[in-house]
Amino acid sequence: MNSKEEAKRRAEELHKETVERVTSENSLVLDSMLKEHQRKSAVARALLEEREEEVEALRRRVEELQKEISSGSHHERRIMELAQRQANRDASLGMYRY
Repeated sequence: MNSKEEAKRRAEELHKETVERVTSENSLVLDSMLKEHQRKSAVARALLEEREEEVEALRRRVEELQKEISSGSHHERRIMELAQRQANRDASLGMYRY
């Protein structure tokens, strides 16, 4: 082999080794990123599920309170009506202007 062919062969080997090394490094980085993504995704799903449970509990509580208010005794409804009238009267008279 002459020196030109030897240099070309060596350059091709070096190029092949470089491509293999870079490919291997990229593969390791990609695997690491995928694992990190899976971990973060699992955490996000858990947080979302927790928030959805909280929202559902609050929704049930709102329904309970609405039923409690709407099914209040006549006396309680009468008090609420009087309070509403008083608030409307006060507002019309401008009693709470600053």
